[in-house]
Amino acid sequence: MLKLKIIFLFSWFLCYVCDFNSVDSAIYMPNEVKGGLSFRNCNSTPVPLTFEHVDIQPDPVQMDLGYVNLSMNATLTKMIGNSSKVDASLSIRLKTEHGETELCYILGEKCYVSDVCHWVKSTLNIPTCTFPPFQGKLFHKRRHFTDLPFIVKGQFTIKANVRELGEPVACLEWTMCLNDCSLL
Repeated sequence: MLKLKIIFLFSWFLCYVCDFNSVDSAIYMPNEVKGGLSFRNCNSTPVPLTFEHVDIQPDPVQMDLGYVNLSMNATLTKMIGNSSKVDASLSIRLKTEHGETELCYILGEKCYVSDVCHWVKSTLNIPTCTFPPFQGKLFHKRRHFTDLPFIVKGQFTIKANVRELGEPVACLEWTMCLNDCSLL
């Protein structure tokens, strides 16, 4: 049952917070994570997609409200999504008083998307997933979601690596809290 709840939670998160149709990349990294939202570009080489600013309100995300306000500013330096060889892998860690637990050991294949374009088209009902270059694109959106049938709280760190034809497109790591930042 726990596995099903975790899969449902992160399916919700990917569909509603990581709206690939709207995510134009940028980096925002506060000096310290104090249980709130933080983002950082985690790649070791230059990539075409970068974030300058990302914000989620309310912070921590209050799932009983049924929505989250997402704003971000991003830059994309080259066209991506032309090939059908765009894939993404995730690492999802839950921080507890005993340390961090990698949830992808439980989620398995849910932490790897072999065809991001197919996922974008089928999951988000978007006809295309190609993105032309842009600079400093600002995005504000309210994402609605349905309440989960269970309570989830804690601090999560999600790392996403996106590649096209094996070449890095973006690496983004964010830490966010759901309902409460206290450690489990």
